[in-house]
Amino acid sequence: MKRNPLILLLILALSKASGVAFAYSLTKQSAEQFINSMYSVISTRNSDLIKNFFEYYADSSARFIYHITGIDSDLPNKIQKGTTDKGRSEFIDYLSRVTNATDKLNYQVKVTSFKLAEGGLSAVVAINAVETSVSHIPDPKRWGQSIQIRTMAATNCNINLTLAASTPIISGMNCIEKIVIK
Repeated sequence: MKRNPLILLLILALSKASGVAFAYSLTKQSAEQFINSMYSVISTRNSDLIKNFFEYYADSSARFIYHITGIDSDLPNKIQKGTTDKGRSEFIDYLSRVTNATDKLNYQVKVTSFKLAEGGLSAVVAINAVETSVSHIPDPKRWGQSIQIRTMAATNCNINLTLAASTPIISGMNCIEKIVIK
């Protein structure tokens, strides 16, 4: 696969800007730095950066599972539930579509638990992420007009990290997400 060196340099620059010196070992601090860098890249809403980050830092066989509950007062039942189970390339496409659909995107992320496996080569990192976004969608009542919607999502994930050649690699994510549309 051909990689654009400018994109890789930008990922490295974002990593450096967020204080990441990616790990020679998995520790809570290196996991926090890695997770913060991951969300910094997602926040850029740049499809190329997102793709390059996850192609480099996620195992090709990684699974990304989200159990989602959406709350919207305009829905007939007010609540909609679903589950997504995606491989790495599907998840990259999904993230690109979702982030590009927003006008503004912000994350606040906290590592709530860090459990290192015996031998120190893998860990389960539990996180809590709060996402706020602003988007414009077509107004169903006025042709050619749009309305602004604000969304807040609270997500709890268990992220499996494996140490490979001194770099943390995502081997899987299992998340529960609640989205409120205002």
